[in-house]
Amino acid sequence: MVHNRPLIGNSRMRLFAEYLVTVEPQHLFFFEEEHALEQWEEVRLQGFHIADVDADRLASREDLFRWLAQAMKFPSYFGWNWDAAHECLADLEWLPAKGYVLVMRNAESFWRRLPREAATLLEVCLSAAGYWRRDNVPFRIVFIW
Repeated sequence: MVHNRPLIGNSRMRLFAEYLVTVEPQHLFFFEEEHALEQWEEVRLQGFHIADVDADRLASREDLFRWLAQAMKFPSYFGWNWDAAHECLADLEWLPAKGYVLVMRNAESFWRRLPREAATLLEVCLSAAGYWRRDNVPFRIVFIW
Protein backbone atom coordinates (compact mmCIF):
# COMPACT_ATOMS: atom_id res chain seq x y z
CA MET A 1 0.00 0.00 0.00
CA VAL A 2 1.75 3.16 -1.18
CA HIS A 3 0.27 6.58 -0.44
CA ASN A 4 1.34 9.72 -2.25
CA ARG A 5 -0.36 11.93 0.31
CA PRO A 6 -0.36 11.97 4.09
CA LEU A 7 -2.95 9.87 5.84
CA ILE A 8 -4.67 12.55 7.86
CA GLY A 9 -7.45 12.25 10.37
CA ASN A 10 -8.27 9.83 13.12
CA SER A 11 -10.74 7.79 11.08
CA ARG A 12 -8.18 6.98 8.39
CA MET A 13 -5.46 6.27 10.95
CA ARG A 14 -7.85 4.12 12.95
CA LEU A 15 -8.51 2.11 9.78
CA PHE A 16 -4.75 1.74 9.30
CA ALA A 17 -4.33 0.56 12.89
CA GLU A 18 -7.19 -1.90 12.45
CA TYR A 19 -5.63 -3.17 9.23
CA LEU A 20 -2.26 -3.73 10.90
CA VAL A 21 -3.77 -6.09 13.43
CA THR A 22 -5.58 -8.31 10.91
CA VAL A 23 -4.14 -11.24 9.02
CA GLU A 24 -4.04 -10.01 5.45
CA PRO A 25 -1.63 -10.78 2.63
CA GLN A 26 -0.34 -7.19 2.69
CA HIS A 27 2.86 -7.12 4.76
CA LEU A 28 4.65 -4.02 3.50
CA PHE A 29 3.72 -0.35 3.92
CA PHE A 30 5.42 2.87 2.78
CA PHE A 31 4.54 6.34 4.06
CA GLU A 32 5.98 9.71 3.22
CA GLU A 33 5.46 11.19 6.66
CA GLU A 34 5.09 9.98 10.21
CA HIS A 35 1.29 10.13 10.26
CA ALA A 36 1.31 6.35 10.52
CA LEU A 37 2.87 6.62 13.99
CA GLU A 38 -0.20 8.26 15.49
CA GLN A 39 -1.88 4.93 16.28
CA TRP A 40 1.09 2.81 17.39
CA GLU A 41 0.00 2.80 21.01
CA GLU A 42 -3.41 1.45 20.01
CA VAL A 43 -1.72 -1.35 18.07
CA ARG A 44 0.62 -2.07 20.99
CA LEU A 45 -2.32 -2.24 23.40
CA GLN A 46 -3.85 -4.95 21.21
CA GLY A 47 -0.89 -7.16 22.03
CA PHE A 48 1.44 -6.39 19.14
CA HIS A 49 5.18 -6.03 19.45
CA ILE A 50 6.40 -2.89 17.68
CA ALA A 51 10.09 -2.53 16.83
CA ASP A 52 10.81 1.07 15.87
CA VAL A 53 14.06 2.62 14.65
CA ASP A 54 15.24 5.93 13.26
CA ALA A 55 17.13 4.73 10.19
CA ASP A 56 19.46 7.73 10.37
CA ARG A 57 21.11 5.84 13.27
CA LEU A 58 21.88 2.85 11.04
CA ALA A 59 25.21 3.37 9.29
CA SER A 60 26.12 -0.25 8.61
CA ARG A 61 24.87 -3.81 8.44
CA GLU A 62 26.15 -4.27 11.99
CA ASP A 63 23.99 -1.36 13.18
CA LEU A 64 20.99 -2.92 11.47
CA PHE A 65 21.62 -6.31 13.08
CA ARG A 66 22.15 -4.62 16.47
CA TRP A 67 18.77 -2.89 16.16
CA LEU A 68 16.99 -6.08 15.07
CA ALA A 69 18.61 -8.10 17.85
CA GLN A 70 17.67 -5.54 20.53
CA ALA A 71 14.22 -4.65 19.23
CA MET A 72 13.17 -8.27 18.65
CA LYS A 73 15.06 -9.59 21.70
CA PHE A 74 17.01 -12.14 19.66
CA PRO A 75 18.54 -14.94 21.73
CA SER A 76 22.24 -14.95 22.53
CA TYR A 77 22.93 -17.52 19.82
CA PHE A 78 21.96 -15.02 17.07
CA GLY A 79 24.67 -15.37 14.41
CA TRP A 80 24.84 -11.74 13.18
CA ASN A 81 24.15 -12.61 9.54
CA TRP A 82 21.10 -12.60 7.27
CA ASP A 83 20.36 -16.32 7.59
CA ALA A 84 20.36 -16.00 11.36
CA ALA A 85 18.18 -12.88 11.20
CA HIS A 86 15.66 -14.73 9.04
CA GLU A 87 15.67 -17.72 11.36
CA CYS A 88 15.01 -15.51 14.39
CA LEU A 89 12.33 -13.38 12.69
CA ALA A 90 10.49 -16.50 11.55
CA ASP A 91 10.58 -17.98 15.07
CA LEU A 92 10.23 -15.37 17.88
CA GLU A 93 9.04 -17.98 20.41
CA TRP A 94 10.86 -15.93 23.08
CA LEU A 95 8.75 -12.85 22.19
CA PRO A 96 5.09 -13.90 22.26
CA ALA A 97 2.74 -11.36 20.72
CA LYS A 98 -0.47 -11.26 18.69
CA GLY A 99 1.57 -9.81 15.84
CA TYR A 100 4.75 -7.96 14.96
CA VAL A 101 5.41 -4.60 13.31
CA LEU A 102 8.88 -3.44 12.24
CA VAL A 103 8.92 0.32 11.71
CA MET A 104 11.78 2.17 10.06
CA ARG A 105 11.54 5.97 10.23
CA ASN A 106 13.66 8.07 7.83
CA ALA A 107 13.84 4.99 5.62
CA GLU A 108 14.69 6.94 2.49
CA SER A 109 18.14 7.83 3.79
CA PHE A 110 18.74 4.19 4.75
CA TRP A 111 17.76 2.97 1.27
CA ARG A 112 20.13 5.54 -0.27
CA ARG A 113 23.06 4.77 2.02
CA LEU A 114 22.74 0.99 2.21
CA PRO A 115 20.59 -0.17 -0.71
CA ARG A 116 21.79 -3.78 -0.59
CA GLU A 117 21.10 -4.06 3.13
CA ALA A 118 17.70 -2.42 2.69
CA ALA A 119 16.75 -4.85 -0.08
CA THR A 120 17.98 -7.85 1.90
CA LEU A 121 16.11 -6.67 5.01
CA LEU A 122 12.96 -6.41 2.93
CA GLU A 123 13.47 -9.88 1.45
CA VAL A 124 14.13 -11.44 4.87
CA CYS A 125 11.15 -9.71 6.48
CA LEU A 126 8.75 -10.66 3.69
CA SER A 127 9.87 -14.26 3.91
CA ALA A 128 9.40 -14.24 7.70
CA ALA A 129 5.97 -12.66 7.21
CA GLY A 130 5.05 -15.62 5.02
CA TYR A 131 5.91 -18.01 7.83
CA TRP A 132 3.82 -16.03 10.32
CA ARG A 133 0.86 -15.84 7.93
CA ARG A 134 0.60 -19.66 8.06
CA ASP A 135 -0.11 -19.32 11.78
CA ASN A 136 -2.50 -16.37 11.25
CA VAL A 137 -0.09 -13.98 12.96
CA PRO A 138 0.31 -10.55 11.33
CA PHE A 139 3.91 -9.53 10.62
CA ARG A 140 4.25 -6.05 9.10
CA ILE A 141 7.10 -3.96 7.77
CA VAL A 142 6.53 -0.19 7.67
CA PHE A 143 8.95 2.18 5.95
CA ILE A 144 8.34 5.84 6.74
CA TRP A 145 10.02 8.04 4.23
